[in-house]
Amino acid sequence: MRAPARRLRALPPYVFLELQRLRDEARDAGHEVIDLTIGNPDAPVPEAVNRALTGALSAAGVHGYPPFRGSERLRRSVAAWYRRRFGVEIDPGREVLPVLGSKEGLYHLMQAYLDPGSSVLVPTPCYPAYLGAARLCDAEPVEIPLRAENDFVLDLRDVPADAARAASMLIVNSPHNPTGAVTGRDVWRDVVAFARDHDLLLVSDIPYSELVLDDTAPPPSVLEFPGAREIAVELQSLSKSHSMAGWRVGFAVGNAEAIGSLAKLKSNADFGMFLAIQHAAAAALDASEDTVVITRQVYRERRDAVCDGLDAIGWPVRRPRAGMYVWTRLPDRAGDDDQAFVRELFDRTRVLLSPGSGFGAAGRGWVRMSLVGDVPQLRRAVHRIGDSGLIG
Repeated sequence: MRAPARRLRALPPYVFLELQRLRDEARDAGHEVIDLTIGNPDAPVPEAVNRALTGALSAAGVHGYPPFRGSERLRRSVAAWYRRRFGVEIDPGREVLPVLGSKEGLYHLMQAYLDPGSSVLVPTPCYPAYLGAARLCDAEPVEIPLRAENDFVLDLRDVPADAARAASMLIVNSPHNPTGAVTGRDVWRDVVAFARDHDLLLVSDIPYSELVLDDTAPPPSVLEFPGAREIAVELQSLSKSHSMAGWRVGFAVGNAEAIGSLAKLKSNADFGMFLAIQHAAAAALDASEDTVVITRQVYRERRDAVCDGLDAIGWPVRRPRAGMYVWTRLPDRAGDDDQAFVRELFDRTRVLLSPGSGFGAAGRGWVRMSLVGDVPQLRRAVHRIGDSGLIG
């Protein structure tokens, strides 16, 4: 068979595919594996959403091709949700576009705005898809390290001046995967000004905005800040907040010209999501926030169980403010080879974690634990880790 394109051959293996291979081999051999790698939401989908989906299946025209720019109903629901949640007015006709999850939206936005040889500023550690998507566009991801001493919030002084001048795009993810950090309003104002000064397309990725685990103010939208609408696109998803990861429901909002460019590209690449799912997504956004409050409580209890348990076995961890992950440095005796640590821990315990280096160069020496499974399973995982002989 003919070799694939160079861009694909040069792409490193996706970290989660490698971890799934380890998991599946162990399960095939009869081992009980506790997989804490992918953040696969397992809280219940709101019943109102399920009812909306089944009801939409018999609606006239729902099984045909959807409109390229998404259903008017969903776009209006997105705009209404932004008004309630962030106090931001959005034009549903020009400033909203449904996407098949924020991962797809980001990739196609990069396709629309990154030329071969261009560069994108990516604070790391980061969601690994940011790095892969840039490389698939024949662009260069320039990693900006996020430092623990700064609570993993972007410090613009860490961006090299020449890299800022050369870049086309800046990605900011808050609440942050994998660390759970939340970017404050003062930093957001500086980020918007920085992007405007350097003629950058600012991409705000906020799929964890509704999973704040402490009693603090909810994270803002970038569109709340003066000047952002002229240079920013924000990506949101129902995967985490409504446990709809497999539905592939997300949306892009922001600068009308950029949303139009993304729509133009997507009209040549796909037809968008099934209309019945769009109707159900609109119902999710229109519904009471009670279900999201319950989901938030689920992850808060899991976070506390894991963090308390790790502290008790002698592996003190930083308690994340938001999201569904615990991000922690390797135990002192393990050094900084996170991939070797993850493999040895798995061999001894059948508990599978994600190595931090899979999230960018700044992740080396760290691991990520997803808060998936109920509290008893998570406590069992911590107990196995404590018995591994790798901690104290």
